[in-house]
Amino acid sequence: GLPRRTRSSVRAEPLHVDSNDGCVAPHLLVGDLPAVKRAQLWRCFRDLLPSSPLAAAALVNLHACDKQYARVKELLETAEAFHHACALLKRHEPDAIYDVACGHGMLAMLLAHRYPQANVVAVDRVVRPAFEAHARAWRRACQDFARTESVSAGVDENADSHDEGEIDDEIDGEIDGEVDGEIDGE
Repeated sequence: GLPRRTRSSVRAEPLHVDSNDGCVAPHLLVGDLPAVKRAQLWRCFRDLLPSSPLAAAALVNLHACDKQYARVKELLETAEAFHHACALLKRHEPDAIYDVACGHGMLAMLLAHRYPQANVVAVDRVVRPAFEAHARAWRRACQDFARTESVSAGVDENADSHDEGEIDDEIDGEIDGEVDGEIDGE
């Protein structure tokens, strides 16, 4: 037979949620994770695009607004696929990227953000509700980022200025607040 699938190359401790040899159940949602594991997952997505907090912000938005589409296994598989795609694309900057059978579309959205010069096309037989949920989460993250960028550029003179580091701190605050809140609530 085929060799067993190896563990993800993403740098985080494995999720031992089910007793199926360390596998993550397909139905497991981000909200079902213990707070510490949820914080690890958010940090993993923050680290996918080290120069931008948008991946983590999109995950936070997805978890907040469309919980049923924040499935842990899909998110981890997407992170692994993103690492593999970036390794393959390291040698040249692509003009076009096609994500065929894109499903929820998170990989295409990550690649579009990582390679802004490329025309990224996500293709599937049908537009899935999960795709729409992920797209909404990315739009909200981008809008939040654009709003804080315009504030730091002086567009809104009455608002506090923020920079990308402060957005990252806000995501860390969300992570830390979630961990602290759930630990205290036990």
